[in-house]
Amino acid sequence: MIRFSLLILFMLLQLLSLFGQQDSLISDLSNLSAAIVKVETGKATFHQEFSFDPAEIYKVSLSLREEGKKESDRLQYEFNLVDLSDGISWRPKGDVIEFKLSTRKRQKFIRIMKNDQQENYSNEVVFYANSSDNARQIEAYFRSSRIQAQSVFKSEVEIGDCGTGILWLSEHTTSFAINRSDYRQNLIKLSGERPVIAYSLSRKNLDQRFLVNLADLNPASAKLEIKGQEVMVVTKTLKNLKYVGVETNGERDNYVNRLEILVESIDEGRMFLDVLRKTIPHAQSRMKNCMPNIETIEQGGTVLQSLLKPIETKKGLLIQKLSGACNAELVKSASTEAKDRFFVDQFDNMKVAIEVAGNVLIIKSPIYKKEPWIQQYADGVLKGYTSKTLWQLPDMESARDFQHTLRQMISLCHEQFQQNLVRFTHGQDAVQWLVKTVNDLPRSINGYAQEMKQLNGDYCQLSLTHTTRDTKRSHTDVFEFDLADLDPGKINPTVKRRELAIELETRGNKEYIKYFEDSKVENYTSKTKIYLDDLTLTRTMTEAWKAATESCQK
Repeated sequence: MIRFSLLILFMLLQLLSLFGQQDSLISDLSNLSAAIVKVETGKATFHQEFSFDPAEIYKVSLSLREEGKKESDRLQYEFNLVDLSDGISWRPKGDVIEFKLSTRKRQKFIRIMKNDQQENYSNEVVFYANSSDNARQIEAYFRSSRIQAQSVFKSEVEIGDCGTGILWLSEHTTSFAINRSDYRQNLIKLSGERPVIAYSLSRKNLDQRFLVNLADLNPASAKLEIKGQEVMVVTKTLKNLKYVGVETNGERDNYVNRLEILVESIDEGRMFLDVLRKTIPHAQSRMKNCMPNIETIEQGGTVLQSLLKPIETKKGLLIQKLSGACNAELVKSASTEAKDRFFVDQFDNMKVAIEVAGNVLIIKSPIYKKEPWIQQYADGVLKGYTSKTLWQLPDMESARDFQHTLRQMISLCHEQFQQNLVRFTHGQDAVQWLVKTVNDLPRSINGYAQEMKQLNGDYCQLSLTHTTRDTKRSHTDVFEFDLADLDPGKINPTVKRRELAIELETRGNKEYIKYFEDSKVENYTSKTKIYLDDLTLTRTMTEAWKAATESCQK
């Protein structure tokens, strides 16, 4: 009970203090209104009037008209006292004392009306005093009122969650006119749980629509910007990524890395800025619960395919069809058909990225260490091997989901590969499997017929024969080696143009492999190859060679 009473007392004291500051500010402003008066010089008379808004006493106005040989324009300055800097100064200029007020950081926060028509925003107010005593008096009142206004002015809005913030932003995105030019605006939240907004702006002959997920914005980058007569709240994306979709006059435009929303005045912009900064962190928290989470490989494959919607491109309608799950095939068809074959678990999880090229969204999925383990076909013909697959997505949210799902698929497929990996309990079993598999390979992979057999009844000693034939003659290379001489750490698949092979290399690159060319003994060598055309078999055979080699070295 005592604590509650103390709290009430504290609140009452704060309220009384605020009322006291308001009274003091009203007193200063009333004194300014009395001190800023008509100033007469030998050549002209300056008609001046200072006023303030009793409802919002920190918002003031100063009007000025010079009367001389010619009738001058009537200027009116409108500004918020909290924007003033310490740069309050005056100096004699001819037969008049010129008084200047400037804004903090030279921000163009002062609205200027010229004969009731809005001019560009400025960072300075110029008016006149009729004596040095009058100037000192005005300076003292402005310095005092500036300090009092800091306590009275409040530009903050309480925002408890993402929905409340977006609703406030939507209700305060209004249409208005500047010098008879209409600015028609609208901000809505798109359906669903995600904090995605659509902001529309129409002015003159330009209609634009911006789509952005508030979670992609950087609250620390949000600020007010002034361009001529326009006041806008500007926010950049995290890491300056071009994640803001744009439509211009109904046509899809390039993605950008910033969102600009127009406001009617500096003070409205200040409030809008505060709400936006508070809403973005709520949006980022909400997005953590909006991403798709898959539990099975089959589910992941279904999600990925569902996100690959038909896309209209310059070459026609792009259709992307994903088949398989971990051992997958991606077929792209527009004017021509292209096909990629790959193992999902070989993608580099950390480098699956969204890339923006103009108005096109791409998911880039490179193979780990940029190894070329993706077979590429064009109209059914093998073109060669590459190290990355590109997927095109229709919109940012689809791209975000695709990236997230593919990363999960990489982990699940890696687990499956390890579980299904053919493991040989004995080196002899591995060798027997290798001999049978090599001899069962198609007879003309890359022009080679291959045959392998054991020598001298020792499973560690092998002979590998490569035979090539053309219309005139055949050519035979024979390699004899002991598995104990091979380096298991250097048994790796290799790609050269369209040639897929497993390279066998001796330890220390020693020339331990006996070599015959057309039955003629040649110099010993340190390397030989097994040629293949199937990625699945290549992975299994690589493991078999390593198991056999390690067994023979024990």
